[in-house]
Amino acid sequence: MAIMNFNYNQAIRQADQIDSAAGELLNTANRQLQTTLESVAACWNGDASAQFISYCRTVQEDIRREAGKLQDLARRIRQVARIIREAEERARELQRQREAAAAAAAAAAAEQKGNFSSGGGSFSGGGGGGSF
Repeated sequence: MAIMNFNYNQAIRQADQIDSAAGELLNTANRQLQTTLESVAACWNGDASAQFISYCRTVQEDIRREAGKLQDLARRIRQVARIIREAEERARELQRQREAAAAAAAAAAAEQKGNFSSGGGSFSGGGGGGSF
């Protein structure tokens, strides 16, 4: 039986990288873009300013939403990696049990074969002499 070898540590590292990217996006949305919006609001007045700020707030929310999706993806990668690792461990354990059972069966068969060929007894049918 072939056992799939899943690189758990690599999957976790990739999930961490995705989490890091999500964190950077959130930082951009929450700090940098917010600071920019506040500066624009302080320096620019009028309808165009209000429309621009409204658009930027929409973009800010989009960035937050996408960062949340990335965080969810990282969480799911970790969850699937854990499930695969547990399944691989279980498959290895079942393989060990199967091999141990096969070895025990082979040893028992060899022992049985040894008992029948040791010349210990005879079924020659002699003696008795009775009749029915």
